[in-house]
Amino acid sequence: MSAETTADVFSTEYEHELEQWLRRRFRTLCITLLALDALMFLVMMTTESPALLDAARPVSIIKWLTWLGSIGVVAMHLRPKQWALQTRPQLLRRATRMVFLLGVLAVLESLLLRMLDAEPLPVVYGELFVLHVITCLLLPWRPAESVRPFAGLLITIALVQLLLPRDAPLPDRVLSLSLSPLVLVPGVLICLIRLRRHSVHFQRRMIGQHFVSMRREMYRARTIHESMFPAMYSDEHVRFEYRYLPMRELGGDYIHVDVTPQGVIHATLLDVTGHGLAAALTVNRLYGEIERVRAEHPDIDSQSLLALLNRYVHYTLLRHNIFVTAISVTIDPHLGHVQYASAGHPPGFLRNARGQVVDLAATGVLLGALPPDDFEIEQLELDLTPGDTIVLYTDGAFEARDRIGTSFGIHRLRQLLSQQPAPASWPIFLESAVRRHHDGLSDDDILIASFTYLTPRDSEAPRHRA
Repeated sequence: MSAETTADVFSTEYEHELEQWLRRRFRTLCITLLALDALMFLVMMTTESPALLDAARPVSIIKWLTWLGSIGVVAMHLRPKQWALQTRPQLLRRATRMVFLLGVLAVLESLLLRMLDAEPLPVVYGELFVLHVITCLLLPWRPAESVRPFAGLLITIALVQLLLPRDAPLPDRVLSLSLSPLVLVPGVLICLIRLRRHSVHFQRRMIGQHFVSMRREMYRARTIHESMFPAMYSDEHVRFEYRYLPMRELGGDYIHVDVTPQGVIHATLLDVTGHGLAAALTVNRLYGEIERVRAEHPDIDSQSLLALLNRYVHYTLLRHNIFVTAISVTIDPHLGHVQYASAGHPPGFLRNARGQVVDLAATGVLLGALPPDDFEIEQLELDLTPGDTIVLYTDGAFEARDRIGTSFGIHRLRQLLSQQPAPASWPIFLESAVRRHHDGLSDDDILIASFTYLTPRDSEAPRHRA
């Protein structure tokens, strides 16, 4: 099932607004026409000749019947109970029918008066012009919709002028007929200009409303997304810290930390391809998978965990062209060693108390690229001594570029880690250096985490779920 595009959403809401607008304006049109009929009645009663007021004369009969017919047509369409149940196409058909019937009355009146030599036929063009302008001023219909009820009337008048005997020569009649559609031009221009202005204002208003709504929803989504991240902690054995800077409100970098009842730390740092909402949704899925695996296999090692994650990514995310780099470490403060496996991830670092830095290089390809049967990853083990720090990060940390395009580089991270004395917080220190380098021009998510081994653990500690 295809997703609804932004253009589709705008189109649907715009049509709904036009429907509401047409419903209000159609009521106004009916009331306006009734008011004009009432005004016409007063004019006929006060200013017309006595012959017109004589109900026995044919001209008077035609005028009065036309007036009564006009009131009847408008009153027939002025039924409020049905308006709320009608869609815009139904309202358009209703308005078109009413305007067409009013035009028919005007044409019939002119034809009958012409037969009585009481009025020349071209006078009807003026009546249709006035009717068209009034409807275009009040009804928010499109130019083609405004022309529809008048097209047949103009054709009828043209046929009558061509076929019935006339005093004017045929070329003059043809010229008059060819210019007759011009009576609709002012109304069409009114519709065109008004709808264009309304469309621009509507789009601006909708963009503003959607932007505010999107920001509100993104804020809620970020709150939920950040709740998946572990809490930083520090005890007498291990200190865990991290800094996370998504390029947008949400990002595709994540770190999962779990501490067993014996105090063994399992940490997995992920970097999903892409940025923004799509990457964050992928992180959400990977978080659920890691939680499931850890719950079913509490003592699973880094190698086996990444193999299971590769299986998950390959079968569920590869179809969307999504891959993941990851590094997983298991820190045992009892034995004083760290086991790690890295799936295509930038090298982590192990820094000892003397400032010497060892790379934790990748031991396999990125997750999802190979099917489970072809995926191979190695697990390595290193000894830890008090004061050692493990630093993990995503590629946004070293790919950050300055204003002339120079990347920060892994070598610079390594140099900073080797300096003495060590800062109070490695993630904050490294993040500050990266920030100074890119000067606000970051184009990727940045996640930097550190685990500092303080002292060996000799006794069991309560389980800490970070």
